[in-house]
Amino acid sequence: MIQSITKTLLVVVLIGTFAACDKGKEALNCAIQNFDLATALSTELVALNEAAFKYSDDPSPENCKAYKEAANFYLESATELQDCAKLVGQEDLYNTAIEETEEDLAELDCD
Repeated sequence: MIQSITKTLLVVVLIGTFAACDKGKEALNCAIQNFDLATALSTELVALNEAAFKYSDDPSPENCKAYKEAANFYLESATELQDCAKLVGQEDLYNTAIEETEEDLAELDCD
């Protein structure tokens, strides 16, 4: 489980290397706008990282639920950037990050 969390965090950091769109704008031109996905999702990434580290240090039900909530928040926010990832040719990397996070969520048993 800890290796899975670490791998997910690594993939999430890696997706920050490509240009993505600003999720707050309606008309987007992701190929021209020079936004970094990690920057666009910085709040979500910080929350996900903190929750993952707390859970890995103390896998209590409370920390599990917090990690699950942070991962869901990240996924919801990242979903808004899927079209941008596709437009800049980074769909595979984006999909890997989403799949890894979804796999981690499926493995969590917070009860």
